[in-house]
Order: sequence, then C-alpha cells, then structure tokens
Amino acid sequence: MADEEKESEKVGSMAGLGAGVLMGARLGTMLIPIPLVGTFAGALVGGVLGSELGKSVGNALLGRTTKTEVEGEEPEVEIRRPDE
Repeated sequence: MADEEKESEKVGSMAGLGAGVLMGARLGTMLIPIPLVGTFAGALVGGVLGSELGKSVGNALLGRTTKTEVEGEEPEVEIRRPDE
C-alpha cells in the first residue's frame, strides 16, 4: 500500500471516528435514558463503527485511488490548447 493510501486511510478513519462519536453519543442519549450511560455507550459504538467506515472510504473521499497498470499499455492522453 502506498504512503498516500495509508495517509488517506488514516485521515478517513479519524474523520469517521469523530463523526461516529458525535452521532453515537446523540443516539445513545436518546435510546438509553440513564444519565451518562447512554451517551458513553453510544459514543463508544459510534466511534468504532465510524472509524471502520471512514477507513474503508477514506481513499475515495480524498480522491486518491490505487493505480493498476496493465503491461504494455499506457493511458492515452490528449493535450489541447484552448485556442485550438
């Protein structure tokens, strides 16, 4: 795995963790009416799920994809000037 892909995965994981903790805490507070218990449980579960989801989509969200090369073939690139 390339360094850029690892970095994207890490960034995605951290973003997912933050979003998951916030959403999980909110849902946990609503679903478990015991003070602090529902918030903590929801934040814990939401953080784990959000981190895993963020890891899996981190590369896609940051626009970094893995490059697969086919032997003997190179992508065709056409460069045009604006005045043509």
